[in-house]
Amino acid sequence: MASLDGAWNTTNPNAYGPAPDPNDSLLLLKLTDPDWACGFSMPIEGIVTSRFGWRDGRNHNGVDIDLEVWDPVRSMFPGVVRFSGYYGSFGRLVVVRHHNGLESFYAHLHRFKVNVGDVVEAGQVVGLGGSSGRSSGSHLHFELRFKGVPIDPGRVIDLSSGQLQADTLVLKRTRWSYAAYPRGTRFHTVEKGEHLYAIAERYGTSIHKLCELNGISRRSILRVGQQLLVAEAGP
Repeated sequence: MASLDGAWNTTNPNAYGPAPDPNDSLLLLKLTDPDWACGFSMPIEGIVTSRFGWRDGRNHNGVDIDLEVWDPVRSMFPGVVRFSGYYGSFGRLVVVRHHNGLESFYAHLHRFKVNVGDVVEAGQVVGLGGSSGRSSGSHLHFELRFKGVPIDPGRVIDLSSGQLQADTLVLKRTRWSYAAYPRGTRFHTVEKGEHLYAIAERYGTSIHKLCELNGISRRSILRVGQQLLVAEAGP
């Protein structure tokens, strides 16, 4: 795990620089593979109360999922625990490095169930839910990062069903981040006069699904030339 990119820091969750690796261009990250006994588990089942994106004048780098104190929080994929400790606004935080270089962050925990260096399986309990750190109530703040750059969990997981969007994630390096989308994704380029209802009808999907995939709302103003994710291949 540590040899993937050399950034194995057990005392700081933010082990990388703020910008994408200049050596990366287009990456395919395998998420599940039965040959490697590499499965998937939703960290916790609950209502998503806040999604990835701009919020209150700053970027919200993950999703918030409602839970009760003491609820078990599970590792999303197999991996190795890189960080387990108290860290600023995250409160009690566990970071797991996965086989493909993705890292998952589990924040605001009440109790730890793993230590640094532990090998964990998908679905293994890494902590118990709580409200530690900067938190207004018990919930899980869940993040996905690749080499330190936040990735929208909604591009990896269908947050409505708790299932993977696809078994492979595509990452395309941009100037400041990575564009992430499930392999098999289709895009639609917005034309003049188009609206969400017409686009959803054209691709046999729903406005709700379009909004979820693209991190927008029904009231969002579409721009001519804007690219929208419209469909993905299932796992």
